[in-house]
Formats: sequence, C-alpha cells, structure tokens
Amino acid sequence: MMRVSAIVALVGVLAAPAPPGVAQANLSGEWRLASATANRTRNGEPGERPVRQYVSTGSAFNCGRECRIVHKGSTLTVENAQLKADATAPSPTVTIVVDGRSHAVVDSLTPGRTIETVSRWEDGKLVITSMLLGIPMTQTVSLEQNQLVVVKSYVTDPGAKFTLRYTKKQRPPRVSYLSVASQRSVNQSSTAWAPGALCRGERSDAVWALRALGGAAAVGPRIRE
Repeated sequence: MMRVSAIVALVGVLAAPAPPGVAQANLSGEWRLASATANRTRNGEPGERPVRQYVSTGSAFNCGRECRIVHKGSTLTVENAQLKADATAPSPTVTIVVDGRSHAVVDSLTPGRTIETVSRWEDGKLVITSMLLGIPMTQTVSLEQNQLVVVKSYVTDPGAKFTLRYTKKQRPPRVSYLSVASQRSVNQSSTAWAPGALCRGERSDAVWALRALGGAAAVGPRIRE
C-alpha cells in the first residue's frame, strides 16, 4: 500500500505545471547514437563505463541507434527508431504529449502494449516518467553542446544512471556553382552575363549554359536584364 501511495504522489508532483520563463529546447532532428554509458561499474562501485545497451524496456522514449524526432508545441514524435540490429520492419511511431498529464504511449519494443507516461519540462529539460508493471522509470532528455542527451534512472535506485548521447545527422551540403563570365557581354534570349561578374547559384536554381564568344564558356544562374 505504501508503494502504491508513493507512485501516486510521484505522479502528482510531475503533473504540476512547469515554472514560467524557462526556455524549452526544440528536440527535432535526425539523431545517431554516439555513446552509451553507465555511472557504476559491474561491481556497483562509482565509475563511468561504456555499455552496449541502447534501448530501454518499459521506457516511453526510445531512439535506439538512430531515430527521427519531430517536436512541435507540446507533442514529441519519435519516428524510424532503429531499436534492433536484426529488425526487418520499422519500429512503431511513438507520440508523447508534454502537458504534465498521464497518458498511454505505445511501447516501441512491444507494439501491442502501452506504457503509462507523464511528461513535463523542468529547468529546460524534458522529464519523462514511465510506469510499466507498477515500476516508475525517469528519462531526462536535453540538448547539451549540440548533442541529444538521454539520462535514465529508476525511482527505486535514483543513484544509478544510464546515459545515451546522440549527434545530429548532417545532410550533405548544397552544391554551389561559381563562374566568372567572359570579359565580353553575352546576350541571348534576354539572358545576360555582366563582364567580369562573379555569379553564384545553387542546385535548386536553373543552371544556364551560355554559348560564350571566343571559345569561353560560363555556367551559372540566370540573370535577367
């Protein structure tokens, strides 16, 4: 009875509104696992050590080896999470509502099951408390030095922490085309290159190949007269 009361009290505390004026980070992006560590050795003594585990049974938030997060307003959606190395199908999309209220979230490891979850902002960090089989688990999600950091702990043993760090996947840079026009103006169908002009275009712009005089050629964005 005391354990049930403690869990109820914990949910009541987390359901309290977040203090005003605290900046809330936007967690959107495509994230890839950089490291996974625990703050205790195998013997239970203090000490940071690497671990192989990157998914958490009974947790509402699981990014796995990599995932895509869409964060809009009070809704956090986790998509395309790679949770198992031998997975033949994508993991289910998980939607977490950050409003301090208890709600059911799809268990990404067992899609036929749901996890009771309470999520709120605390000091600029997202605190997610999940309860599966009556055991509360807390995950703190934040941005630190351009990394997504997820720290998991159990209410029954708050000193033990597991930390996952993710880096944002970088998209290939957009290719730019630089060209120096011929020293003589080229006029062709209302398209012109100014003498000696340095022109810059992007892949998304129309690329115009101009017939230059004297054997020179120029490639770049269209310049209207």
